[in-house]
Order: sequence, then C-alpha cells, then structure tokens
Amino acid sequence: MKDLTKNKIEEILKEKITNQYFVSGGCINDAKILHTDSGKQFFIKTNYDNLPGMFLNEANGLRELLKANAIRVPQVIYVEEDFILLEAIKSGTKSNNFFEDFGRRFARLHKYTEKHFGFYENNYIGSTPQINVPDKNEQNDWTSFYFNKRLKFQFDLAEKNGFTREELCKAFLQLEDRIEKILFYDYEKPSLLHGDLWSGNFMIDESGNACLIDPAVY
Repeated sequence: MKDLTKNKIEEILKEKITNQYFVSGGCINDAKILHTDSGKQFFIKTNYDNLPGMFLNEANGLRELLKANAIRVPQVIYVEEDFILLEAIKSGTKSNNFFEDFGRRFARLHKYTEKHFGFYENNYIGSTPQINVPDKNEQNDWTSFYFNKRLKFQFDLAEKNGFTREELCKAFLQLEDRIEKILFYDYEKPSLLHGDLWSGNFMIDESGNACLIDPAVY
C-alpha cells in the first residue's frame, strides 16, 4: 500500500494504522486487513494499475445489494479510483441450515425489483467489462437485454481475441434465431442480481450466515 493511500486512510478513520497483512480475496487486486491503534480492523483492496472506475462500481454494487435488506454485505467505508475500504468481516463456520437459509435470502434479494432491466452504470465481472446500460428496447425486454449485453457481448470478445471457430459461429447464429423461444418470459419484473455468484464471492460471517462480496450487479 502506497504511503499516500495509508495517509489518506488514517485521515478518513482518524486513527493510525498499526499493522497490515495480506489476505486472500483480492484476485486481480491486493487485499489486506488493516489494524488501527484502537484495535479496529478494516479490509482494503488496492490496485494502482486499476481498470477505470472498478472500485467505484464495486461500491455502488454493494450499496445496491444492501437496499434489498436480504443478505449481508460489507459496509463501504470509503472508495477512490485506486482503493476501496470496507468493513472487515470475521470468518465463521456454516450454520446448520446454511445453504437452505442462503437460498431463502436469495429469494428475498430477487424480490427487490426495478422498472427496467440492466443498471444505471456499466461495471466489471472480474476484469472484463460488463455492459449494463440498456437501449430503449432492452429496458423492457429481458431476452433482448440478455442476448445483446451478455451472450453477444461475450461472443464478440471471443471473436476479437481469436477464440472462435466456424462451428461456434454457426452455433451462435442458430442460438440467435431461437433465443426468443428459449428465453421467453411472461413479463417478469427485473430482479436484482449479484451478477457473479460463485464460491469465491460469498463468505461465512461470525454468525455462520452468508455475506456477499465482489458483485457484478445488474
């Protein structure tokens, strides 16, 4: 962590950082636990060669998940272009009905709805841009949004980077012809999604419950 960042955090917290050590959870970033002179702990991710707006997007995603009041997320304490400072959540062990409870909480999360599909800003899934801002047609058409902003976007990236072959191109054209039937929906409301849910993007807190981290919200 750069001295400038350290000084900035001490100014924000109005405390001195007395110790810091690396932890897992950064993936493409450096992740650390910070200890302060009052005994408090905080979690920080830094990246000085950062993708534009990545930490700001992450903070907005965490705040959006918090609105649903369904699953715990770490509190955003401060965010800038080069770092995000979060509540440090202590790890625990799974409760007896962990996954059943997790599923029920996700059901509540998905009941948090909006008027339109997508999101008010684009963000990232890992280090890959995720395009969320819908065009006028996609706002109210999940099939159109999902095909254009998820499937076709990824296909175009693969094609650009030389990862497609003739068989895949033909299959993708067939999918495009059938996507309306495959993803037909009966006017479901747009539901809040974590967007990048896998085993590395949730943790078990000190009470044995799930906590969501590293979202790619839309």
